[in-house]
Amino acid sequence: MSVSVKTASWKTSGKKRGSGKVQGAYTELYFLDHVEAKQKYLILTDPEFFRCFTRETQGRLAASLALLHCPLPEELCREITAIRVKSRSELGFDESA
Repeated sequence: MSVSVKTASWKTSGKKRGSGKVQGAYTELYFLDHVEAKQKYLILTDPEFFRCFTRETQGRLAASLALLHCPLPEELCREITAIRVKSRSELGFDESA
């Protein structure tokens, strides 16, 4: 079994589809597809990313690849949110927009 985990959200801070985030998930699938394992899973922690990416990849994944949703604990979600807000602020993004 081989597993990769992505914690990205579906949308950017500007509320647009995160094309780089989606491309990163496809890249993970590419690498998983090249691993010699009977079962290969891309685990997505963000519910919206899981829902949208599952819809986008429906009928397109190799039989040995599967997407799984594994939500993070609430405490960890709060910590990640705080880190994202701080990093966006440091990069000069206005969170109120």
